[in-house]
Amino acid sequence: STMSQSAHSLLLYINLFYLITASISINIEWNSWISLPIPNAQMLTTMYNGDIVVLGGSNWNKNSSNLYKINASLIKPKSESTEWISQEIHGGYPGPIEIKNDNYVTIDSNTYIFGPTLSNKNALYQFNHERGIFLQPDDIDIPPPQTQAANPCVVHVHGFIYYIGGTTYQNEEQEQIACSSLTQAYNLNAPPHTNGWNTYNNEMPWTGGACYTFCQYHEGFIYLFGGVIGGHFPTYLNHVYALDTRNGPHQGMQWKKVSNNSINGGILDTRSIKINQTVYTLSGGDVQTVDLSHPNAVQMTSIKDDSLTPKRCYSGNIFSQHTKRIYAIGGSDCNDEFKYYAQSQISQNMASDDSNNDDKHWWDIFEMQDWIYFIIGFVVAIIFVTMVLCFAKRFKKHEEK
Repeated sequence: STMSQSAHSLLLYINLFYLITASISINIEWNSWISLPIPNAQMLTTMYNGDIVVLGGSNWNKNSSNLYKINASLIKPKSESTEWISQEIHGGYPGPIEIKNDNYVTIDSNTYIFGPTLSNKNALYQFNHERGIFLQPDDIDIPPPQTQAANPCVVHVHGFIYYIGGTTYQNEEQEQIACSSLTQAYNLNAPPHTNGWNTYNNEMPWTGGACYTFCQYHEGFIYLFGGVIGGHFPTYLNHVYALDTRNGPHQGMQWKKVSNNSINGGILDTRSIKINQTVYTLSGGDVQTVDLSHPNAVQMTSIKDDSLTPKRCYSGNIFSQHTKRIYAIGGSDCNDEFKYYAQSQISQNMASDDSNNDDKHWWDIFEMQDWIYFIIGFVVAIIFVTMVLCFAKRFKKHEEK
């Protein structure tokens, strides 16, 4: 009958939905790469002229005036001992740099670091890669924001630097944290000797502001996710929120929740990387993804990755547009932030359709959570179909009478 055919189609659709949902999970293959000269975590990691540049970190010698860099194209180097190049920073570091989220941005030959530590939340550093120096405060291209915080989320969009949230106070013993809820934007084309910062009255659609968040720009929107909100620490910001920037920064901009799901346990202690339509974070041995292919139905996933070892937080994560690979550099134990690692790993070519998965079965794409969802959907579909068939049978008998 028509009703039984419809029920059968529904069963197929439900199972196909769960199969597709499970297949969104991306298995990344990791290989060992060149270890750092010394173990380190919370480093600033950026790209400049094809090199991966590593600055600062929580295990850097406080008297050090060096940075380390390496050519990203050394996929399988012959010798590890001479690959990382130590370069002296003339004038040394202006202060400690401990990266916990997306609080810096590289534009051309300059990297700008906002609120590098909680104790130095009012600081703004500018490192010039061409000259190999940190600029003195009076020489920095950008004035400090009107309202400053530690570890804000910073993203560069079409001539503007957006400065989102940040930590204004934290007491780890009392497990309390206070976060800014402001969105500020700096016009990089502002006339010289003028303050190009503007603050926009677009209160976030949750109370408590946002600390240690991650943000990426994609096709006209800034996407904000991860981190925590103010109050008891940690209270995770679980969903993804979008800010429409197609008309530039302006009063009345509003954050809008765009994710259909969230990640249990949140996302902390890392930095984000965007590759095409997907944002990746690496933390605690997991690979978290934010799929932006459907802007109003963003999907978040968290995948256990046993090949990403040792399991760590605060690694220096970077993507090379030239090699199309992710580099996970150093880091520290997630349960002991003073246990540092020097090991580094490199992913397969993220732009390649061939991910060396030819020997894997179709069911290998399923994680435990995916199987649970699949089984629940299957059982619900069977119950529904049974009920529909019983109803159809009774309806047919009633017509015969």
